[in-house]
Amino acid sequence: MHKPYFIIPLLIMSLAILGQCRSRNETSQLPKAKQNLISDSINGIVAADSAYIFKSHGKTVLKYNFVPASLPENTDPAFSRSGYIHPLFTPSGKNLTRIQPPDHLHHYGLWNAWTKTIFQNKPVDFWNLGQKTGRVDFIKVIDIEEDTAYSSITVLHHHYALENELNKIVALVETLEIKNYKTNDQYFIIDYTSTFNCPDEGGLLLEEYRYGGFVFRGAENWNPNTVDLITSEGKDQSNSDGERARWCMVSEKQSNQAGILLMSHPQNHNHPEPLRTWNNEGNNGISNIFINFCPIRNQSWKMEKDQSYTLKYRIITFDTKPNSPTIEEWWRNFAQSE
Repeated sequence: MHKPYFIIPLLIMSLAILGQCRSRNETSQLPKAKQNLISDSINGIVAADSAYIFKSHGKTVLKYNFVPASLPENTDPAFSRSGYIHPLFTPSGKNLTRIQPPDHLHHYGLWNAWTKTIFQNKPVDFWNLGQKTGRVDFIKVIDIEEDTAYSSITVLHHHYALENELNKIVALVETLEIKNYKTNDQYFIIDYTSTFNCPDEGGLLLEEYRYGGFVFRGAENWNPNTVDLITSEGKDQSNSDGERARWCMVSEKQSNQAGILLMSHPQNHNHPEPLRTWNNEGNNGISNIFINFCPIRNQSWKMEKDQSYTLKYRIITFDTKPNSPTIEEWWRNFAQSE
């Protein structure tokens, strides 16, 4: 198998801290074998009060947030969630994500949730938190790994069906691995791999719907006047919605065209996955970069009891826009990875 490009051997650092992670009603302690973090890591994972911070060359790559987010004043507490990535940076420190925008309070930077589902013969929406029929929460850390080539964290999420404010049922168990490769300082390369398992005898039906799954909400100042969006199939922001794509890239129009490249692995369900994007006029033309690889865009998907379903994505952030041959080389490398 090919390894990601730009990986360079780095000195394995001796690491040691003990951390506890708290969700609303559950506490999780790091596995004893993996209590190997240090607070001033140059290349590694730093444990903070509410997030795990990924570092590369002393720069912050991203924050994975395990504590429910604080909310604007007078906001329904249902809109708070944990288990999301924000901020996500380029190597120069430019933030690419946004959470809790007034137009969509349930948007959380880089996250994962299903929308129109049937669980135990009832509709459940894990995406639209204000509906109060479902939600996704961080539960605990499963593993943290430091290697010469990467740093990774594996966490457990529960996708809850809510019968009422006091009664919630685990409808879907998600194991999420976030892996940051130790590259040179020109790009950040992150793998985001979710494995889903339904513990219920009746399984979980993901109904055909226009959005749901792995999603990215772009920076507040990103819109058709400030950025360009293009897909592997040559579509742009005006015509990419509903179209299949192996990858989708957003780059700024000014300076060196900083941005993000999102890739879907060929082993993913319904690959190449259809996209949900907002067109140029979407969201009133303001702060409207929204990219969702949506395997249920054109067909339903039943997750059966005790079966595992994996979806894998690669995220590359940059300060200088890569050319097409480079992107395709990165794509082939990702496609051949495990």
